Amino acid sequence: QLKNTFCACREGYAYLSAHIGDLDEAMACGFYEREIPAFLALFGVKPEVLAHDLHPDYASTRLAKDYAGRFPQARLVAVQHHRAHFASVLGEHGLSEALGLIFDGTGYGEDGTIWGGEAFCGTVIRAARVGSLRPLRLIGGEAAIREPWRLALYAVAEACSDAEALALFRDRPEAPALLRLGRRGTLSPLSSGMGRLFDAFAVLAGLPGRVTYEGQAAIALEQAFDQSVPGRYALDLVREGGLLAFDWRPAVREAVSDRAGGADAAVVSTRFHRGLVRLIEEIAERFPGMPVALSGGVFQNLRLLEGASEALRREGRAVYVNAAVPPNDGGISLGQ
Repeated sequence: QLKNTFCACREGYAYLSAHIGDLDEAMACGFYEREIPAFLALFGVKPEVLAHDLHPDYASTRLAKDYAGRFPQARLVAVQHHRAHFASVLGEHGLSEALGLIFDGTGYGEDGTIWGGEAFCGTVIRAARVGSLRPLRLIGGEAAIREPWRLALYAVAEACSDAEALALFRDRPEAPALLRLGRRGTLSPLSSGMGRLFDAFAVLAGLPGRVTYEGQAAIALEQAFDQSVPGRYALDLVREGGLLAFDWRPAVREAVSDRAGGADAAVVSTRFHRGLVRLIEEIAERFPGMPVALSGGVFQNLRLLEGASEALRREGRAVYVNAAVPPNDGGISLGQ
């Protein structure tokens, strides 16, 4: 739905469209609908398979279903968002199998919740979901993305206590009501999105609690990184319900303690980034010998991408990232 592209395949070649943009916009959606038949005509493609995102309400999903009526011989296939990210790396590099760490903001999950911090192991056709970020609650739904202090409020309440969270956000008069909303789960869906964890830590670092464009909080957190700062936060790996859960609560407790001690944004940012790099190493250690594929919009963060790649390669692991297509949702269509 955002950063949209589409992809036409024929005889082993994949032809990607230019960046189209956000299909929430009527002009972008109209351009998208005109470009697809032009591509089909240009490359002589008569679709045998129509792949689309698993999300039922995306404009691309609706258009795929419309095309299924125009091409009755074509199979309609829904592809989960993060599996498409994983497949985009495998396809681009010709990998038969890998451990995929897919970190981004939002994608419709197979269980109906919002995914975004996922680990897969296997092939394009058969990849098991082997790990996931411990979910955060988006208090008030999408409002939590525009106001990431809500994410930080919930994170501190979970990691420390409700009282500590409310004390930290005592300048927000709506905090008690919002925390009650989150505790009830009302209008507060669960999200395992790694982008949302970046948003929460940006607020814990003392960066603005409201944003005006996508990725603003995460960008500010990356820019606060300072190589001279020592130490890293702990993110635990625990087994929950057959999955490895990436538990951010110890890191939140450390960040709250650092801020209470007068630490600036550079300290929180640097220790959080290093903690994530160490988490990636620990996940990879559970799957010895497997090449590692990194994808998703969060890996546009060079501090994280370079740190993780260097750490894994020091351990002798082969690391693959998107290069011919973007790691963000612009590469989704190739993966599909």
